[in-house]
Amino acid sequence: MRIVSVVALAVLLLAAPCAFASSVGNEVEGMGNLKFSAGAEGNLVYNKEIEGGGTLTSPSTTITDFEIDYAQVYGKLSVGLTDYLNLYTKLGGVKITDSKIKFASGSEIKVKSDTSFLWALGGTVTYTVKEGDCVYELFGKNDWIKDFFVGVNNEFNMWGVDVDSLSITGNVSPTNVSGHVWNWEYQLTGYVGRRFAFEQIKTVFKPYVGMLWDLFHTETDDDISYTLSGTASKLTYDLDSDDQLGIVVGADVTIFDHIILNVEGRFINETAISFGGSYKF
Repeated sequence: MRIVSVVALAVLLLAAPCAFASSVGNEVEGMGNLKFSAGAEGNLVYNKEIEGGGTLTSPSTTITDFEIDYAQVYGKLSVGLTDYLNLYTKLGGVKITDSKIKFASGSEIKVKSDTSFLWALGGTVTYTVKEGDCVYELFGKNDWIKDFFVGVNNEFNMWGVDVDSLSITGNVSPTNVSGHVWNWEYQLTGYVGRRFAFEQIKTVFKPYVGMLWDLFHTETDDDISYTLSGTASKLTYDLDSDDQLGIVVGADVTIFDHIILNVEGRFINETAISFGGSYKF
């Protein structure tokens, strides 16, 4: 079993950079007092809508529609402080794969960035109903209530990237492109799920569903500048996400009590797909 666990861990660590996840799960329940896990995740986000505002010079106009796509890949280290509380940190890389910015003038700009550093801190508080506890007694000792869990996850991440390329609809490619975009995000998620244990194959399946509130902030701490047909222009903004409420649907799969695999989707405020995994020591 130990050999299988090591092989599976190696596979998930090598595969994670090819996937993208920023999940509530991995581990969705409490790990236990002073239990540790290490793994890899990613995050591929499409169509995160940003509020209007900001200014562009030459021609002078304002942003009316703003969507950002970005990808993150990182390692994750978690520690269980009790049977109910996990804390974790994430370190890795991030890039803007496509920012679509439309202006009142009718023009549209698309921005991409280089890959830069990402860090995050977060925590999860969960409670799982077990036979004999107060919730089990409250529901008349019905076995159907056993193994349900509820949880709250919160995470803060921060990252900055240099603008790598810029294109303008209907125009030749601009030159002298530069700029730096600073971003931070806070996400708070409440969820409910249930454990399904398959003892014969030493596997536990944990599907969950929940609601999230996500505040994403983006700003040009160094204006995005470029030259088009000999005219210099600058784009400046300091904006928050437009839609902040969403839903999350996902599942953890725990194998041999040590290997954790996760898949998750987030919708409404953004479209995101998640894959990841870790090894619990």
